[in-house]
Amino acid sequence: MTVFNVHSGVLVDYCGFVRSFFSVADDCAREFIDRELLKLGTWFSFTRRKQARVELYLDAGEREANRRCFDELLAHRASIEAIVGEPLKWERLDDKRACRIAAYNRAQILTDSDSPALLDWAVKKAVDFHRAFAPEFIQRAGRNQETS
Repeated sequence: MTVFNVHSGVLVDYCGFVRSFFSVADDCAREFIDRELLKLGTWFSFTRRKQARVELYLDAGEREANRRCFDELLAHRASIEAIVGEPLKWERLDDKRACRIAAYNRAQILTDSDSPALLDWAVKKAVDFHRAFAPEFIQRAGRNQETS
């Protein structure tokens, strides 16, 4: 089993896991949260710099909305990193539309794609990211609902 084989299943499980924490009675709020979950991606990838990355990729379709979300999360950097258990790379990507918050591990796609240790790391980081970021997005959904 490779990291790539597990990725799809983890994403499906992740959305179910997030939804298991709360029940939203209001249709409009539920639709907003579902849209945010689809936009909010915890992804795994290999980089060109011989690293593996678990990332939260922020892309709401609008550059300024992505920057605002990134800056709101950055204001909580210390508490988020405490939950994740390590310093993260906060990549605003000013030359791109999206932003990224990531944890990196040394790895190469040709030699490590079926590494049990790398798979364990990736799954643990994805869960850590959920624990750190899901409350932030639930709070954002509540604030957006209040201002609508």
